[in-house]
Amino acid sequence: MRITVVTAVCMSTLSAFASNCENKVGTFLRSPSKFNYLQIVGSETSRAASDCWSVIAKSPKNRDKITGLVTAGNQWAIRFVAINLKALDGGDLEDALIILGGASNSAPQLLLSLDVDGIITDYELGSAAEMLPESFVDKRNEQINELKMRVQSFKSVRDSRLSRPRSYVLKKLLSDIRELESIPEG
Repeated sequence: MRITVVTAVCMSTLSAFASNCENKVGTFLRSPSKFNYLQIVGSETSRAASDCWSVIAKSPKNRDKITGLVTAGNQWAIRFVAINLKALDGGDLEDALIILGGASNSAPQLLLSLDVDGIITDYELGSAAEMLPESFVDKRNEQINELKMRVQSFKSVRDSRLSRPRSYVLKKLLSDIRELESIPEG
């Protein structure tokens, strides 16, 4: 009897938590503001992963929405994806890196700042910058063109405080371009 009551209380708590996350993430995706970001993660300087990432990961609609926000350069969507990287692995990590990479053209300075501020690592930044969505599979020229656009975006950042991660990501992108260009077409 006692175990049943404890189990019921735990299940009820987990259900309420999941529902709370769904509500917070839904609100954030509809209006990705600083206020709504803080409702999910707790504080602007939080490096802790949000327990609500699963609401994004399990829903293609939510992944598409956050991808669009990140690609458009919404700083709060970019920050939300970035703080979750360290808690992810496998396919969820790959998906998040691809999403974050979408900010390479729209918000390269923010991505570099997240590295300098310790929110993401050089490796995470480089991986995000070089990873492309599935729509680029088997499209060598499109891959090269997209990576070249990302190079130009990162080259445009002139803030000396960001020179270390900027050099790292440029080196990684240029290496990827050389590798792709060495592959014969066809």
